[in-house]
Amino acid sequence: MQIELIGCTSSGKSTLLAAIQSASRESNMPVITSENFIMKQAGLANIRQKHLRLIVTNMLPLLVAALTVSRYRQFRRFMTKTIFSTPIPLWEKLHLYRNALKRIGVYEIIRRRDNDQQLILVDEGTVHAANIIFINAAEDSPAPDTQQFLTLVPLPDALVYVKQDIFKLVQRTRERGHKRLPDISLPTVHNFIEKTVVLFDEIVADERIRPCLQIIESDLTLSGSQHSNFISLRRILQDAIDRHPYRPQTAKTMMIKE
Repeated sequence: MQIELIGCTSSGKSTLLAAIQSASRESNMPVITSENFIMKQAGLANIRQKHLRLIVTNMLPLLVAALTVSRYRQFRRFMTKTIFSTPIPLWEKLHLYRNALKRIGVYEIIRRRDNDQQLILVDEGTVHAANIIFINAAEDSPAPDTQQFLTLVPLPDALVYVKQDIFKLVQRTRERGHKRLPDISLPTVHNFIEKTVVLFDEIVADERIRPCLQIIESDLTLSGSQHSNFISLRRILQDAIDRHPYRPQTAKTMMIKE
């Protein structure tokens, strides 16, 4: 089953992902990241060079997305219309479209090759694509059509929403920079972050999302070695198994040990 992590930039998704991996090693949970899963499916799991892994994990999902046009035709039409109607440069539209297609490809690889015996963690998958499709630095962007998005987007088995205080998000984004924000002035970054937070809050409030949703505040110290935080991370994964809407036998065949 695939568990997707969503959240604003600088919210702590990567920190949470690392903590879950650490917790999984301590408790023998069958957890793998989507990147490692794709490399394994390609027969290239032993490759450690970062640039080669990046090529494989970018190109293979794009190829799969190209080969599954008919399966996600309506969603692709929706995201194409939305992205290319935004008032941003063409090169940026093409870049966003490629990134959205990649997420479809990752989803499809997992859907086809998942053996039901592991938890596959997806950092920014198909639901997070809403950020790519709707959010940009332009002031006059159209309002997000989240209802249509949620009707068409392929959903993961479980969703973890990583939240963070908006002022900390703005501060961290200004410190780290952002590829889609050449201007990191306070008003520009605040506007970008605020729109993203509102978008994700609206998405996770939808009744189609809530049954498979877990929300975690990333102000917590995400360390798998600390008992309280380990239990918190463990609960996220166990709840994902228990709530699995499509494969109820999973909860019987997978046990998370303390």
